[in-house]
Amino acid sequence: MDKRLKEKIEFELKNNRLWRVKELLSSAIKNYDYDEELYLEYAKTLYKLGDYMESGKYFLLTNTKEKEYLEATELFLNRHKDNFFDYLPRKFKNLDPKYYPSNIKKVLNPQELDRIYKKYKVDNSSNESYTSKIDEYIGYTVLAFILLLLFLGLLKLIELVISLFS
Repeated sequence: MDKRLKEKIEFELKNNRLWRVKELLSSAIKNYDYDEELYLEYAKTLYKLGDYMESGKYFLLTNTKEKEYLEATELFLNRHKDNFFDYLPRKFKNLDPKYYPSNIKKVLNPQELDRIYKKYKVDNSSNESYTSKIDEYIGYTVLAFILLLLFLGLLKLIELVISLFS
């Protein structure tokens, strides 16, 4: 977690604005790569706010061993038994399994970790190819429009030349 974000969080905590800390951390999780310290701070903030289910999800993504936090993790896992990975942040899903924290590794065996990693890598690449196809179609449309304008301009130019010599 970067120094500037830490300073903002400390300021908001001193002013007793946990809701603002939650907003700052939530935004950072969406915009930055996986950072265990960031996820742990977010999990603790959610826990303090009484959102045990959501805090459990983020405690799962850390190496925390504190019993009360692990109970929140169990709550999350019990709620989303077979598909809990679908609920994890996109930035975490892109992380190579060898960098997963111990709490995730306890829940999944190495084969499951590898399978899940490949699944999300495939899903992400298919989204990228879909986006690039849309970009390609937009490019073709713009090109066609420019060519049409050039053609119409050429027709007007020919019309002008004919009118000059008539």
